Amino acid sequence: MDKLLIEINGKVETVTDVKDDNFLVIKEKEYYIFQDSEAAGEAAREYWTELAESDPEELAFIVGEKALIAWGLGREYAVGSIGVSSLEDWLNLWEDVPEEHFASYDGLEVAARINKKLQRELFFDSGEVVVYRAD
Repeated sequence: MDKLLIEINGKVETVTDVKDDNFLVIKEKEYYIFQDSEAAGEAAREYWTELAESDPEELAFIVGEKALIAWGLGREYAVGSIGVSSLEDWLNLWEDVPEEHFASYDGLEVAARINKKLQRELFFDSGEVVVYRAD
């Protein structure tokens, strides 16, 4: 029986569970997995865009009223380490730093490789991927 395998930091691990197209469990450690940084950035931006559209009160709670007012006035305000002048600019930031959204454990994006079986399971075009530890 072929196993679902991933190589992270030179160590080959068996994937114990594929929870969805972008979420794996490896020895009780949880990882987000994407084909590349760009795909991860698009997914992070999509998450925050959907939150803004579906639950603006929750987004306001997360980013803060001061940020929303500043952005509404076209002024720069930093939620995190980078200042931006609009909600749209803030959403765009996620495309450049998906690790801030997905890598809650250590804040790192890690290049990894997956075997053909896991590649087919995830419908990925390549065995070269990026992972983010979530727990």
